[in-house]
Formats: sequence, C-alpha cells, structure tokens
Amino acid sequence: NKDGVPTFLYRIHEIDVEDRIQPTDDGGLVRQIVLRKREGARHVADQLYFRPHLGKTLTLRQAGAYSNDDGVTVAVSLRSDPAGELRNSDAGTEWLMPLEVNSDLQIEVQYSW
Repeated sequence: NKDGVPTFLYRIHEIDVEDRIQPTDDGGLVRQIVLRKREGARHVADQLYFRPHLGKTLTLRQAGAYSNDDGVTVAVSLRSDPAGELRNSDAGTEWLMPLEVNSDLQIEVQYSW
C-alpha cells in the first residue's frame, strides 16, 4: 500500500488469500486477511480452520477475544460467529475457528500485550 505495508498473497487449495499485518497506534498489531474462492473453482475444502491464538492456557476476555499465559490478547472480527472452539493439543490450547468461504471472507485480528 502507499505506506509501504506489504500484502502477502498465497493460495490454500482453491482459495486465494491476501494477508497484511501492520502496527496500531497503541503499540499492538492488526492483521487483515481476505479469503476469496478462486473464480471457476469447483470444490473448496469442506472445512477450513483458522487458528488465531495458541498458549499453554487461553482465557476468554470478551466475545471474540482470548489472552494466553504470556499476556498476549488476540481479538477477532468476523462476519460470522467469532466464538470458535478451544482444543487441547500437544502444543497447548488452540483457539480454532471453522470458516466457510462461499464469497469474499474478511477477517481482522487485533494483537495486544
């Protein structure tokens, strides 16, 4: 963009992804992700998950926001329900959000500490 912030472009199966992260005025970061079903795509993965946060433990701060044991808070803005689910794994507690990409899907993630 005009401020020199790069947008990373990549593909997951039949989905094009635009991914940009930049600093906020309050010292955090904001990540903007756009998922777009490729034109002419016949099949999009039945279930695509986004993992916005991971930690030894995750604590709910408010709807759509969790903090980990290191004090990092992640808040997600999504058209659909941002609740997702918590799952324990060998890596710790993961916050997973199922995604449906039928049209452009925009996700905004705020990181603060």
